Amino acid sequence: MVNLKQHSITSVEWNTIDSSVFAAAGADDGVSQWDLSVESSDVGARADGLKDLPPQLLFLHQGQSEVKEIHWHPQLPGVMISTALSGFNLLGQHR
Repeated sequence: MVNLKQHSITSVEWNTIDSSVFAAAGADDGVSQWDLSVESSDVGARADGLKDLPPQLLFLHQGQSEVKEIHWHPQLPGVMISTALSGFNLLGQHR
């Protein structure tokens, strides 16, 4: 199960195409994508391991160490780029 402990946020960036979506990186070595337009009633039955997660959480990546920045790609809508001590990742969004 995913652990959403409180940690320092190292980077936040709003999506330039969808004003309700933002990406965040944190000291917990995670990169997350959130959609603030999603409401609890929008979500159907969730699997047991996911029912404790907020419905606004669209994506969570925990494969890097010491994530410092997250940015939306300027030419590829829905693609995020994260930089970390362990390298950089391209993370895509599918809707």
